[in-house]
Amino acid sequence: MKLRRNEFCPIHRSLSCCGREQARRERRLRLGVQRIEDPHQLLFLTYLLTGSALLIGRFVPLALAVLAPVIVNIAVMHCFVPSGRAEISLAGLVTVLEVFLAWCYRAAFRPLLRATDEITLVETRRVARTP
Repeated sequence: MKLRRNEFCPIHRSLSCCGREQARRERRLRLGVQRIEDPHQLLFLTYLLTGSALLIGRFVPLALAVLAPVIVNIAVMHCFVPSGRAEISLAGLVTVLEVFLAWCYRAAFRPLLRATDEITLVETRRVARTP
């Protein structure tokens, strides 16, 4: 039975039942990260860029800082989720390599771990001394 536009459905007593009115698709402006349909594409791109930076030897401290939370997540997951020896040993190897590289580039991480910046401290002392 075909219903007219303003006619109620006799079964459901509704104007919008029985698939008569198609649901409208929302047309949204999708920018930036919203364009990515699969979030794994963004992760893969991050891994590809940081891995390339590590292999080339450019921006190594930045690549280590970006990869550190990922490696911690992998190590913790393999500690608490039942896994085979191969996965646990691979997670351990990646963690050891990350710690080794972070130790080799520890001079680059010192400003991140400092409570105050030396330049800011000197400038605040100058301002405090002026009458």
